[in-house]
Amino acid sequence: MASQVSELIDEDLRAWNEGMVNNLFWPEDRDLILQIPLSLVWSTDLLVWHYSSNGMFPVRSAYHLALALSRPASSSGVRWSRQTWSKIWQAHMPNKAKVFIWRAIRNILPTASNLHKRLPHEVFCCPLCEEVTKTPLHTFLRCSFARQVIEFAVNYLTAFQSQKGRNERNLMQPQSLWFGPPTDWRLSLGSADMAEALAAREAIRLALRYRWPRVILEGDNNMLMNKLSSNQTDLSVTSPIIADALHFSSFFTSVSFSFVGRVGNSAADFLAGSALNQEGDASLLPSGLECVHHEDIAY
Repeated sequence: MASQVSELIDEDLRAWNEGMVNNLFWPEDRDLILQIPLSLVWSTDLLVWHYSSNGMFPVRSAYHLALALSRPASSSGVRWSRQTWSKIWQAHMPNKAKVFIWRAIRNILPTASNLHKRLPHEVFCCPLCEEVTKTPLHTFLRCSFARQVIEFAVNYLTAFQSQKGRNERNLMQPQSLWFGPPTDWRLSLGSADMAEALAAREAIRLALRYRWPRVILEGDNNMLMNKLSSNQTDLSVTSPIIADALHFSSFFTSVSFSFVGRVGNSAADFLAGSALNQEGDASLLPSGLECVHHEDIAY
C-alpha cells in the first residue's frame, strides 16, 4: 500500500497512476484525485494554508478563521463565508445599500417579526400586503407586493443592460485596446483560474516546440498574469502549474506576460469558444479566426 502521495504518481509520464488510485480509494475519492492537475517539473512538498487565496499563512487569516468558528450560527440558520461578505462589500453600489444588505442578512432590521420579539403581545401586519408576518424573510421574499417590485426591477435592469450592450457593441474601452507585438509571435488565452493556468502552461510548451525565441503571453485573468509576472511567493492551488510555466519560460530569449481584457482580445475568446466543439488536440486554426484577429488589430 502506498504511504506517500508520490507513490501514486507515474514519474515517467508525470501523471497519476490510475491503476493504483483505483485500487486504493473509493470511486468518489478516486475521481476527485484524478482531477487534480500535476506539475510537470519535480518540486518539493510544502505546507499550504488553504484559508488564504495565495496559500500563505497570515496571522490575520487565522484570526478571522478562529473568530468565524467561535461564532454561533445566525438566527436564520445560514452561514456566510468570508468570500461572500467580501463580494458584498466590494460590489458597485452605494454604501448605504451594502449596509442594508448586511443588516438584512444579520437579521437586525426593525422588521415586524423582530418587533414582535420585543412586544409579543402585539400583532404586526405587513403594511404592504397586510399579512401577519412570521419570519424576517417576509419583507424580501414572501410579500406579494415586494415580489412584484423585485420582478419589475429585474425586468427593467435586464432591458436596460440589453439596450446598453447594443449601444456599446462597437465601442472599445481604452484599457481593453489590443496592441500588436513588435515583430515576432504572441500567444493569447482566455477563461477560471486553474483552466487558464493550464492553458498558459500548454501555450508556453507549444511555443517551445515551435522554437519561437520571443513570446508575449496575453490573458484576460489579471490575477494569473500578475502571478506569472511577479516574483512573489505563491502557494495557491495553481502554483505548481504556474511554476511549470515559469520554468519553461526560462528557455526563451525573452518572454513577457500581459493582461488584456476579453473585449480587447476577441481572437482568444473566439478560439476558446471553438474549443468547446473540439475533441482532442488540434493544429489547424478554425475558419473565421483571421477576420476576428484583424478586427482586434483595427482597434
